[in-house]
Amino acid sequence: MSIIDRILFQSNLYINQKNVSVPPITRNELYAFLGINMVMSYHKLPSWTDYWKSDDDLSVPFVSLTMTRNRFAQILANLHVNDNASVPENNQDKLYKLRPLIVALNKNFVKLYNVSRKVSVDESMIQFKGRSSIKQYNPMKPIKRGYKMWVLADMDGYISKFDVYQGKAGSNASSADDDKDDGISGLGEQVIKTMTMDLHNKNHQVYFDNYFTSVPLLEYLKENGVDACGTVRAVRKALPVGLENDLERGDADYRVSKDGLVFFKWQDNKPVLVLSNFHGAEISSVHRTQKDGSKLELSCPVAVRDYNQNMGGVDKADMLCAVQGLN
Repeated sequence: MSIIDRILFQSNLYINQKNVSVPPITRNELYAFLGINMVMSYHKLPSWTDYWKSDDDLSVPFVSLTMTRNRFAQILANLHVNDNASVPENNQDKLYKLRPLIVALNKNFVKLYNVSRKVSVDESMIQFKGRSSIKQYNPMKPIKRGYKMWVLADMDGYISKFDVYQGKAGSNASSADDDKDDGISGLGEQVIKTMTMDLHNKNHQVYFDNYFTSVPLLEYLKENGVDACGTVRAVRKALPVGLENDLERGDADYRVSKDGLVFFKWQDNKPVLVLSNFHGAEISSVHRTQKDGSKLELSCPVAVRDYNQNMGGVDKADMLCAVQGLN
């Protein structure tokens, strides 16, 4: 069953369950309803009811001629993706009603676009100021309050997989759904494990920041044919030891674990720690802008250069959404 068929069936089922005098929604009406919502996403008015106003500064004939306001309101009030009567007794998925839509979108994102070789995983925020048990506060993001998502994206900003974080009390689909004892237990590790499941043994490189990176995670990804690189926190367990403490800016040191992971320490203005399961000890360079505007060339490990070049996919996606007014 396609997602359109599912929405159509579940919405009409909900109308029947409520036993209200609302005509069944037809396929053409559902397509029209979705099209109107797309128009509303870029042609913004103070209220959705304004699209049917007769005032010259508010009227949008394309919308009013497609569907009446009352019919739009009826569909809006009864739109459903999952059956309310089928909610499990001990359900902890706060997004149960939307879960089939999220699953369908993720499948289509991969099916309709060849995922780039180099991708990144990061947090993204959808602005929301109302009441919700899954609303989050993230002071490090331009959008500080709203729904937090885990996103897999390439450097063009194409999102190929996402999930919504439900908070510690929620049952997050980002948690891996197998019981294998692979040493991966933290939330950040579980997010990467789930987000990369479709990339196993397909020659992909995945980049992520120190919230996610750990030795067990990179070992797991290496075993499953996924190249991975990320900044890492010095307090993570099982990191190789013995790196130099007194490094000049541009200097680097590294250690290799028994499983082939390379742990780098590179001195910029501050020490930068990077862990990779596929890089060697090759050296490249980066440029830094000085206070007087001049460029300073610093040597750095290739792993650091690659991380800087390929970590911005999710930020690019956020920028594109902001430009289109989708956030």
